[in-house]
Amino acid sequence: MKNWFLILCFSYALLHGQKNDTWVVVLDPGHGGKDPGATGKLLQEKQIVLDVALRLEKYLLTMPDVKVILTRKKDIFLPLHERASIANKNQADLFVSIHCNASKKKDVKGFEIFVMGMDKSDENLEVAMKENSVVTMEENYQSVYKGIDPNSAEAYIIFSNLQSIYLQKSLQAATIIKKHFEQLTHFDNRGIKQAPFFVLWKTTMPSVLIELEFISNAEQEKLLAKDSVKEKLAYAIYKALVEYRNQIQGTEINPVEMFSIQSTQHNIVYLVQFASLKTPLDTSHEKFRNFRPISVEKQGSYYVYFSGKFSSNNEADKHKKWIISQGYKDAIVVSRKVKK
Repeated sequence: MKNWFLILCFSYALLHGQKNDTWVVVLDPGHGGKDPGATGKLLQEKQIVLDVALRLEKYLLTMPDVKVILTRKKDIFLPLHERASIANKNQADLFVSIHCNASKKKDVKGFEIFVMGMDKSDENLEVAMKENSVVTMEENYQSVYKGIDPNSAEAYIIFSNLQSIYLQKSLQAATIIKKHFEQLTHFDNRGIKQAPFFVLWKTTMPSVLIELEFISNAEQEKLLAKDSVKEKLAYAIYKALVEYRNQIQGTEINPVEMFSIQSTQHNIVYLVQFASLKTPLDTSHEKFRNFRPISVEKQGSYYVYFSGKFSSNNEADKHKKWIISQGYKDAIVVSRKVKK
């Protein structure tokens, strides 16, 4: 297994070492054709995400030495594995899948950003299962997806053994996207999460899946129907991808300035999420002394624990690295709005 992993890493480095300086990003508007995705009272997910992706493409093409590929540019059905295949064949540097969320609870709202992984949260798994259920529309999906039943929670145990060599860069991209969503939109931040999405499973590059908003929330659906809102969502992702490319490649690309950062009646604070448990954790134990202040949120049937409270993402990131060194390898930085 170790030899196989080394060969994979070497092959990836060799292939990407042969590329020129062109930065390749693949945009994947979710669903399409016979698959409408999530539906609201007015809109279908497939319409919104394609609109945002096409707007995003125009922004990205203002960058030098960039190649932008869309998995679909019109209302067609495309199997999930073919979306990943498009990114792999084009040796993409980043894969961005764009979606809208839905919930049986009509008051749920906010954006979420996912990377490939197996989280213990029932809520995260539910989102992934909902997005993955489209594979039942594909021919021979049982063999393509290794016999995994997209509607069976137990079947996802295979993902618990996956170790992605692209996870850190995927989290890096997700963190930057989250920051720009916070700065440019009024949407609630529901955080960065890991879940077993089929569309991310077979990509051989850093990959993220963005859930823009909940189309099942009537008020948020009305916002998603507005061209001005879709334009700002596309612009927020664009600014994030410019910053991500600058960090990864050492470039100094300045984004086209279109929208100013929102002035709000809130400050942003940063915390480090380090545990998600069904049984409450005794945070008074001495081993958590350096984790304090510790806060907790009840999310579904899980208690989610956070350490620290920082005014900048950089400070929180340093604390995250320390928490990871203490054995909490899935720790991530999240942000929260607090009143001024």
